[in-house]
Amino acid sequence: MIRCFHVAKRYGAITALRDINFQIDQGEFVFLTGQSGAGKTTLLRLLYRAELPTSGQLVVCWTQPRNYAKAPGTTFSASSWLGIPRFQANRRSSRV
Repeated sequence: MIRCFHVAKRYGAITALRDINFQIDQGEFVFLTGQSGAGKTTLLRLLYRAELPTSGQLVVCWTQPRNYAKAPGTTFSASSWLGIPRFQANRRSSRV
């Protein structure tokens, strides 16, 4: 489950998201669409906590989202939104 309560995100004087509210229940399939600059990427970055909201609250699986901001050389999997983090290091082969 993902719930978004009155979430806003500002970058200085620019408001990227304002008063966003929604709920996605387990098993639901949703699409996020909109024009360029509408805030789609900003919302996704808030959901996997690469950024924090300026105000409001995000709840993922009844908990506050953990910090899934990825370190260099790791891969983010959307399954972590459901409480199952999966990180894989991108390792280069050492074959000669």
